Parts: sequence; C-alpha cells; structure tokens
Amino acid sequence: MPAGPRHAVPERVRFLVASAGNHFMAELAEMFVEGFVRLGVAAGVEFDRLPPGDPPAGQLYVIVAPHEYFPLFAIPAVGRRWPAVAAGAWCLATEQPGGRCFEVGFRYAAACRGVFDINALGALEFRRRGVAAEYAPLGYAAAAEAPGEPVAERDLDIVFLGHDSPRRARFFAQYADRLARYRCQLVLNDPEQPRLAQTPGFVSGLERSRLLRRSRVLLNIHAADRPYFEWQRALYAMANGCLVVSESSLGAEPLCDGRHLVFAPLEALLDRCEEYLADEVRRQEIANHAYRFLREEFTVEIGCRRMLDAYRRGLAHPAASPTVWSRAGRWLQQAAAQGRSVWFQLRGIPASLPAYLRRSRWAHGVYYPAKSLAGRLAGHWSLAQIERRRQAILSRLEAGAGARDIHPRCDYDRVDNGHYAALASPDIAVVVTVYNYAAYLGECLASVARSETQGLPGGIEAVIVDDASTDASPAVAAQWLKETPLPASLVRKRQNTGLADARNLGIALSRAPLVFILDADNRIYPKCLSKLADALRRSGAAAAYGIIRRFDGATGQGVDLVSSHAWDPARLVSAPYLDAMALFDRATLQELGGYSTELLRFGWFGLEDYDLWLKLARSGRPVAFCPEIVAEYRIHPASMLQATSHYKPRLVRYFRQKFADLAQRYPHTPRLFGWAR
Repeated sequence: MPAGPRHAVPERVRFLVASAGNHFMAELAEMFVEGFVRLGVAAGVEFDRLPPGDPPAGQLYVIVAPHEYFPLFAIPAVGRRWPAVAAGAWCLATEQPGGRCFEVGFRYAAACRGVFDINALGALEFRRRGVAAEYAPLGYAAAAEAPGEPVAERDLDIVFLGHDSPRRARFFAQYADRLARYRCQLVLNDPEQPRLAQTPGFVSGLERSRLLRRSRVLLNIHAADRPYFEWQRALYAMANGCLVVSESSLGAEPLCDGRHLVFAPLEALLDRCEEYLADEVRRQEIANHAYRFLREEFTVEIGCRRMLDAYRRGLAHPAASPTVWSRAGRWLQQAAAQGRSVWFQLRGIPASLPAYLRRSRWAHGVYYPAKSLAGRLAGHWSLAQIERRRQAILSRLEAGAGARDIHPRCDYDRVDNGHYAALASPDIAVVVTVYNYAAYLGECLASVARSETQGLPGGIEAVIVDDASTDASPAVAAQWLKETPLPASLVRKRQNTGLADARNLGIALSRAPLVFILDADNRIYPKCLSKLADALRRSGAAAAYGIIRRFDGATGQGVDLVSSHAWDPARLVSAPYLDAMALFDRATLQELGGYSTELLRFGWFGLEDYDLWLKLARSGRPVAFCPEIVAEYRIHPASMLQATSHYKPRLVRYFRQKFADLAQRYPHTPRLFGWAR
C-alpha cells in the first residue's frame, strides 16, 4: 500500500458511498461527517463518485466499506483501472476479520492510500498482514439519537435489530416460549439483499431511534460463531437510553460489562435479559451510565481526530493504539504476540458472501455457493401414493363433491357446542383444518383455547373442519367441543377434497369479520390473535402475519423461523417466504375467491397459501407484519411441504402463467416463484 505524503489538516473530507450498498454505510459516514464538522473541518457524503487518482492538496477522500464500494460501483464504472481509483483515496473498513466480506474488502483496501477501521480487531488484522491501518472508533453522534432526552417509560420490552442468520433464527426458535411472554420486536432483515432506505422492514434513521427510545432492552446475538461486537447497533441503542444485553464479545472496549452494558454467554443471554426487565432501577442505571459515557467521553470526534492524525503523518508508521492493546482480551493479545492472523484463529468457521455481492462478478472473482438445505425429512408416503391420492381428490372436486369457490355447500355435517349460539358476533374466527392429525389436534385446539382476548370485545370462535379423516381426529374434536368454553363448531366433510377446499368451507361457515387460518398440527401463542388484530386495526390492512417458530415434532426443539420478514411483494414474487398462519379480513378472502383448488391439477398440497399471498400482492391490498413470534409450525414426516418439491417444475409454470402481470412489476428479481429467471 503506498504511503501518502504528510499534510496539514485537510480542508475538506469527502466520504464516498455506493448507493447500491447497505444504507447504514451512508449513516455511518454521516456520523463521521458530524464529528469533522464539530472539529471545524468541512465534510460531506457523496454517492457513486470516483476519487481523483491524485487528489489535490487539502482534500481527503474516504471510501466507505470497500467490500461494497468497489464491487457495486467503482469496478463496474472503471473496470481494471480500479487500482488507480484506490490509490487516490483512503478507505473506511467496517467488517470484522474472519468473514468473506472482510476478505473482499481487504483486497481493495490494501491498494488504498490509507486504511481506517471502526473495529479495533479489524485494524489489528490489517497491520498483521502488513497493511498500515488506524483504528478510528465510532463514537456518539447526535444523528444516532432521537430528539429529546431518553425517556423512562417504554412500551417495548425487547428489541432485536439485525440481519437474519441460521444461528440467530435457531436462538429465537429455542427461546420462543419465553420471548412470547414479553412485548418484543424482532427486526430481521434478509442478508442476501442490501438494506436500502426503502427496503421493506429495514429500520433506519429517525424510525430506528424512535423504536429504540421505546425499548427497554436491545438483545444482541452474533450472526455466526465469530464473537465480534457490533458497535454501530449498540451505539444506536445506548444513545437512546436502551440497555444493551449482548452475547459475550471481543472488541467492545472501552465499554465495560455491568457498567455500560451487559454481557452473557448465549445460553444465559435471555436469563440476564429477564433479570434486568424485572429490575427497572438497575436497567435504567446502566442505560443512563452508558448514555452519559458516550456523550461525555466517547464521541465520534475521537475517531475523526485519529483520521486526521493518520492523514498528517501519511500513515507511514502507524502505532498500535494504547487503548486497543491495554483493553484487548487475553485471546487477542496471545494471537498478536504469536503473530497469528485473527482469520487463522477462526478458519474453521464457515462464512459466505451475501447474494447482492455474490452476484457481482467483481466480488473477489470467486464463486461462493449458497448453503444447501440440510436434513430434509423423508416423505410420509411414496410419490406413487401421493399421486394416487392427488388424482382421487381431483376427481371428487371435478365431480362436484367440493366446489372451487368459497360458497357454502351441503356435503358436510355440522355440530355446534352450547356456547356457539350465545356469541352472535365474534371478532375472530379460528379456522382449524384437520386430516388424520388426531395425535396433534388436541395440542392445536388447546393453544386456541388459551388465546387472550384483550382488545377483542366480541371474543373468538373456533371452526374445526375435518376433511373426512380416517383416524380419531373427529372424536378428539368432538370431545374438545364439549369441554371448551369457547364457541365452537365441528364440520365433518363426507369426502376428502383437500386442504384448500377445507379452508374455504371453514371461511364460509365462520361468522367473524376476521379469520385466522390454522392447520391441526400447528399451535399459536396466547397473544397471537390479539397482536395480529391490533396490527390489522392500526394499519387498515387486508391481512396480518407474525413470526412463526418452527420446531421438531419429535423432540420439541426449536429449529428456525419462518414468516420473519416484512411484507414485500417483490420478495414474494421471487420465492415463497410466508406461511399460511395469518389473520385475514374475511370479506377480502371472499373477493379474492379464497384458496385455489385448481393447484391440484399441477401438484400436491403445500402452496395454496403462496397462491393466496400472490393474489393479495396482485390486488395491491396492504398487508401488515407483526415482528413478534406468534405461532409454532411443527416439522414432522407428514408435513405437506415435504412432497411439494417433486411437483415444483409444474407448479412454477402454473404460477408464471397465472401471475405473469404481477411478475412484470418486478423485472429485476433474480428468481421467479422460487425458480431462476
């Protein structure tokens, strides 16, 4: 890396950002701009601009996040001449060692005039590899804080902000039962796509600050097994009086456990969280101390001064920061003393580039395959058995045993319990469909009975539709009907006509203006219906859904999450990501024609809900997302989705034809209905 000449204080600092990259990189730059302005140095953020190869005296160009700037903007703009671009600028590195993004960024940063790194461990790793780098910590800036003083009254208990990852999803799935007791917001973003300011579900700027202002605890969980502290996220929380409860981390200096934030190992993380939620005085004490420390002792000007010092000396002979060395943990000191790379320490930990960088042919010139889906369950039936049953159900539908619409028919028997007539106008109808799920139906109905009705003065009703089961499912439902205090109906179809037809019948026979769809092998949490109804009411949407915990039916162990991202029609057109468990406006379902039974012509059950979500997207009706875990999806050998992959090519052709107009609205999605364009 060429060392720059020695200069006095620059007249102007220009932070260069790729507009196609993550929006929080621009926010990071704005915070440093604020620090420079306070120091009397003109500064600004510029998007999609190339620095001059030989900058004029007094001009400091800083490329923000080289792992994004070069692949997404600079190299497509200048091609192989990118080293000349790099030579004229300094760069601000943001990634922690051990990840692919760090490696990509290193390739470009090493060619720059100088390197600043917001992470102490990142700066150390640059130096270990022979690249001069200066640790420029990210400190307090007014841009991180919502206007006004942090408030004591907060209506949210726990908030999480970050991208989705298997490790995080597994944690939330394992502790979902405990999290469901609290008022939470789990803001999980897709790591495969850049988080732009307009990305659905991405919380940034003033919206993020206001969310943190309402929250008591920010839960911080590492995306992977690399134990690095995520400075930017923690800084936003502390600047808004929110206590940070974080998984044990490296590189958090000068913050101290128990004084500015709380550290705990992953298995004890929620215990510590609950400890401080139960003791508001202690929570406020630590949160307030962190807030004062940031504002008075750890401002963004510290990082800006280090940048200026490095600029003046040309960064030819960087000295290790005493703060970094004195506060580094034993692990870091030993690695440095032995001359070992931080990446070497973590070489066994898998990491991959996000798709938005992987799609760029300039992202290091290496193909990084996506992770395969492991542990696919074997089908409950053979494909031949599935095909025979599909044809039989299709024959019954075509013969008129089940209609293709949502109107009442006469091919069923119905029994109402004694509470049914007493509740004339329920607020919500829970439609439970069952076919040979006697082993699970009791758990499902018990979860419905535990539902809280806060904000639902009309209460709820249950409509159980048995799709001609051959096991004890009708008997289980009939017994529950006698014992439950809920108004409930048991509808027994005389012939098996499939999931879509069963759901449509339940919707037609329900009396409430809102309908929740529930399969008999799944469960809901007590606050599910009230939370979704509140989301629907506040947004005026046609449907509302929340995050769903998937669990292993054999062990009960949490596996991961589904329906965990905000409503995004473009994402939906690309591939299904929402489950059927959701609350719908009944009139809207009827207008859209309910669930499509015609899917049986092209494949097995499992995508009826995807078809309905696509119809909602095409209609332009709004859909609300509740970022809390509200329900549970059981994984077991008979799960219908396990049989769907065999029919996928035919189903994709069906969707491409049926929703061609919707697909045309989003021409830039890399996939269509789960299949490459």
